[in-house]
Amino acid sequence: MNEYAEQEIHSWKQHKTVLHKAGQRLTTQRHFTIIQATSMKDKCEATKAVYDETQSDLERVNKGYPIKESVLEVFGKGSMPEQFNWAMGIYIKNNGQWVICDEENHRVQVIDPIKLCCDLILQFHAFPNPFDPWNVTVDEDNDQYFMSDRGNGQVVVSSGQSKILNCFGRKEGIKPTGVCLSPDGFIFIGDYKGYVRKYNKSGEHIARTEKGQVSLPSGLIVNKKCIFVSDYGRNRVHVLNHQMQSIRDIGKGHLEDPMGLCFDHQQDGIYVCDYGGQRVVHFNCDGEFLSYKGQGQLEKPRFIALCKDNPYRLVVTQEYCIKLLYI
Repeated sequence: MNEYAEQEIHSWKQHKTVLHKAGQRLTTQRHFTIIQATSMKDKCEATKAVYDETQSDLERVNKGYPIKESVLEVFGKGSMPEQFNWAMGIYIKNNGQWVICDEENHRVQVIDPIKLCCDLILQFHAFPNPFDPWNVTVDEDNDQYFMSDRGNGQVVVSSGQSKILNCFGRKEGIKPTGVCLSPDGFIFIGDYKGYVRKYNKSGEHIARTEKGQVSLPSGLIVNKKCIFVSDYGRNRVHVLNHQMQSIRDIGKGHLEDPMGLCFDHQQDGIYVCDYGGQRVVHFNCDGEFLSYKGQGQLEKPRFIALCKDNPYRLVVTQEYCIKLLYI
């Protein structure tokens, strides 16, 4: 384990102590809510709500999870491993590794979340312009990394050993942003020229949205029924079916320059990075607003992923660091 990782783990242990104290203060605030209640009925309802919420927090702490709405910052600015210069898209693998685009360092880092160290760096020097990764998704069955390369207007496909397997999108003149893999094996790409595009894994262009359906697509996630597109230019999440037909909008009035998004742990809701609002917004998949997360604790959040081993932890990329948001 390197010295930086040891420092981060030490910081985490200190952070847990702070969280326990914060939990005590939070419990005091909740009891004040009971005192404020006027009628006996209100006092009973407030007491039950406080008890349930406090028990929930105690269960989380006993399992080693921090209380809700706490944030831990990891890594920092620089060009060494475990440092970032314009952290962008993130994908979390089934083994727990964080795959993070480090755009202005022209690389993708694969991070061990337990040791907080870099296991792998993907870098490429075979292109006319610097490799500028915006987003990434992984076909884990075939160990293939699909990375949107803004510097060269393409999607780069590589193995875990940085061997280039394919490049596509230049023929269509794309300006790629979000990239995701659908359950049936297609690749969906956000094109900042105002389209969402569908490719097969070989890089053959299958379809795209019509002009005007989306403005500036940034992040993309896909399930068996729908494609959810964060539309930076229209302050919304636009929902499409797999035939690229528009279904509905989500988030109007709650979003300002949305970027990355991910499904919640039950797959029936989405978390959206509200870049302009400097928070994360939670909606159900039908578009109902549920809550804000991380207000006052995030600074221009870019992309987001939910940890596979911890349903309470979101990993959020910012300009020069990564933040863990406990929900």
